[in-house]
Amino acid sequence: MKKILVHLLMTAVLYASSGCDKNFEEINTNPSLASDLEPAYLFSNAQRLSAIASYHYQGEIVQQINTPYGGLLAAGNRNIINDQHASEAFNAIYTGPIRYLIEVTNKTEGKEEQHNLYHMARIWKAYCFQLLVDTYGDVPYTEAGLGYTQADYLPRYDPAEAIYDAIMKEYIEATDALDPTRSSIGSADLFYGGTIDRWKRLGNSLLLRLGMRYTKIDEEKARSIVATATDPVRGGVMQSNEDNALIQFNAMYTNGTSNALLGGERANYYIGKPFVDF
Repeated sequence: MKKILVHLLMTAVLYASSGCDKNFEEINTNPSLASDLEPAYLFSNAQRLSAIASYHYQGEIVQQINTPYGGLLAAGNRNIINDQHASEAFNAIYTGPIRYLIEVTNKTEGKEEQHNLYHMARIWKAYCFQLLVDTYGDVPYTEAGLGYTQADYLPRYDPAEAIYDAIMKEYIEATDALDPTRSSIGSADLFYGGTIDRWKRLGNSLLLRLGMRYTKIDEEKARSIVATATDPVRGGVMQSNEDNALIQFNAMYTNGTSNALLGGERANYYIGKPFVDF
């Protein structure tokens, strides 16, 4: 009798364990959740998320906006460190545009039909990293994004000098590689509608901006970068406001900065006089 009970128990366990695995993957797959996203749309989202609303450091340092208050609002207005606000750009750029742009470049590298998208993403990714290195100095670069692709949540911080060199290389190579004879991503490009000559001017203008970082530390290198950026054979730099990289706000793309400043926070911020008089 005892042996019979043991056999019955073992049989029940076997049936139960096999039942747990039956259709396991199908049951645990959300049919409404996308499993693979179109790179062009990921790029659109990266563009949309690249405008970082900063009320406490950059805007106050250059006197665009000001707040006279201390406490939670104190930061650039009083030249003090406030970690809550100091980390805003870092967190937003890494979890937003950097995340999506790395995925775009991973999906499009070496694909003929997505040649221009790949190089647009390289240019814009370099710009996002320039925002980071300009603001924070040493930041994760070579291992950035591995938390999403390889579950590596402790990326190495690269020296700022090495990051600037890498960004310069990206601007030059990606801008030169853009080709108007190849396929366009059209309206998925929220800045220029896929117009290559304007992307070339953007890439060169960002390279020119990068060159300015060297004027006080390596004048010869700065001159070399500026000469490369302004070379008309490579497409030149921005000619007018028509070349600005911007997203026109509307009912779909709302202005996060004005929404905050015109909402519950409107009494805490003031337009800086130097900005008004500029």
